[in-house]
Amino acid sequence: MADRRQTGAAVLGAAVASFGLLETLRVLAPSLVRAGDDGVAATVAAGLLGAAVFASAIALAAALGRIGAHRVWLLGGLALLLGRSVLSLPVATGPLQLVAAAVATAGALAALTGVAGGAPPGADRAARTGAVIGISAAGAVHVGTATAGWIWPATFEATVGSLLVLITIAGALIPTAKALTAPTHPSSASANGGSPTAAAWPWWSLTPLLVLGGIIGGVPGRIAVATGWDAGTVAVTVAIGQAMAVLGAVLAPRLGGVRAGASGAVLVLIGTASTLAPAGWQGVLGQVAVATGVGVLVGIDVPRTGLPGAAGVRRRALTTSGALALFAAITAIHYSSYEWPFPGDGRLVLLATAAFAAGLGIAMSWVTRGRVTQTTVDVVAALRLVGALGLAVALVGIGGQPTTRAAVYDADDDLRVATYNIRSGFDGDRRFDPAAQAQALRDHTPDVVVLNEVDRGWLATGGHDALLLFAADLGLRHVRFGGAGDVVFGNAILSRYPIEEFVAEPLPRGRDPMPRGSVAAVLDLPDGSSLGVVGTQLSQADDPSETRLPQARAVAATVARLRERQIPTVVAGDLYGDAESAVLASFDPLVDHVMPSDTPTFPAHDPQVHRSHVLASGDLRRLRLEVPATQASTHRPVIVTLRPVDPS
Repeated sequence: MADRRQTGAAVLGAAVASFGLLETLRVLAPSLVRAGDDGVAATVAAGLLGAAVFASAIALAAALGRIGAHRVWLLGGLALLLGRSVLSLPVATGPLQLVAAAVATAGALAALTGVAGGAPPGADRAARTGAVIGISAAGAVHVGTATAGWIWPATFEATVGSLLVLITIAGALIPTAKALTAPTHPSSASANGGSPTAAAWPWWSLTPLLVLGGIIGGVPGRIAVATGWDAGTVAVTVAIGQAMAVLGAVLAPRLGGVRAGASGAVLVLIGTASTLAPAGWQGVLGQVAVATGVGVLVGIDVPRTGLPGAAGVRRRALTTSGALALFAAITAIHYSSYEWPFPGDGRLVLLATAAFAAGLGIAMSWVTRGRVTQTTVDVVAALRLVGALGLAVALVGIGGQPTTRAAVYDADDDLRVATYNIRSGFDGDRRFDPAAQAQALRDHTPDVVVLNEVDRGWLATGGHDALLLFAADLGLRHVRFGGAGDVVFGNAILSRYPIEEFVAEPLPRGRDPMPRGSVAAVLDLPDGSSLGVVGTQLSQADDPSETRLPQARAVAATVARLRERQIPTVVAGDLYGDAESAVLASFDPLVDHVMPSDTPTFPAHDPQVHRSHVLASGDLRRLRLEVPATQASTHRPVIVTLRPVDPS
């Protein structure tokens, strides 16, 4: 059996590897996804690279019996340290960023595989708990930095945070390697290379831990959409969920296998179902339930001997790498359902993953039935753990509220309306930089901004809340969001003036796999009048008559309702059509074009296509049109200055 030092080193190694995995995956995933902006060849190359990253962990697991778990750990840890160090450099953009993220992620996968395969006897469950701790810590850092993380921002805080991460990785290399090579009791050796026996299949719990934790449990944007709470409250809530995951993993053995397996299965199933369409407390409690339930399942103590499932180093390593590869496959299928035809949608993938987790819980209950579990609790250790988690939650709450910059405006009655496709907050070099995007508009002091492709937590693009960070840097106080492609992906309206009415509506889907939506708001202007603002992003499908045209007519119906109330109205967003197209003709005579038809806005580095449009009703007159030459996004923003027409 492992002593406390060996167990602690295994927990540290698993925590470091899983922390590094989630942190660097938030860079690798969007780097792979955004590679598709360069065409089909780049998309295929990105897919092959992503597959190679996870295949490397499987290959090392297969060879682990020959080269030793400690060597796999060291190889992976050094790759993680190297790749993470490069990502900390300001020059890590474009191809260098992609390669560094791939090396770091592959290293984290290998390191976690090494820990899983070579954990000393008695430390196998503790190592899985270490994985929960690492993933929860990464989630806490994520929300504690308002989802910006420590890799993307070029700030003093991010530099210090990155340095701490690198020091921790380096400090864990030797102690964990020693723990993985520690002598084992002869009776606990298996036929597989003389390695200690332990149940391999419980390591499949890493799949729901990463899938449900990354897509549901650790996403502050879901709670923000469900409740409308401020960023600090949302951050504390998410941090509580992460803390509950750790507590669940630590206390699972005290519950006993039967109760822990059953309670974990119920929490995961109910929590997942509750968060598919988050609304109010249902969405909040659902996320906390998912995090807690998965933590409990991972922490269940499945005996090493005398019960089914005993396995050696290689089988545990292969199971772990298989669980990580399954996580990648499920995540890819989930987000691919928004781009390609898919039976059902991404919600079915999440429900299937929750069912898989529940099945593991039931299996663990069955295997451990009748086993006597120690019920005594180390009160002092428990209080220390609760105190540490409480302190972490408090710190997350302090850092989770971004500092909002004060907006400065010209003293006139003109209306400056902007539309911007922020592409999930990423620039042309595939770096997450919503601050630069906000600055591109801030220099023009807009009163109203319509945003497209607003991402509030897709794991495939890093899990960031781009709207939260963008709005804080732009300084507009009144913000409303409407989901379209997902509950956390859609359109937003930001305003200098109070928003008196707001509605978000789905659009006809047609042949587009990606759901589309529109947002509409009525603003209360200082002179007591109202302004209607409608924002949308229509389908990119090649069949405008069957998809884009019905969507445009649905948006036009919203505009018509505003015009019936004689409210001056602006329509803005990606309409994908020229001035003579039937799509834009759908808005006649409700609103007029205020942009020349030959105003290219995409791609940002060399605009060739007119995608972003601004239309305005006849009681608004254009004074100025600006299309800033910025590459803060793959699209260029459009700013139109309007002046109300005097009825006399």
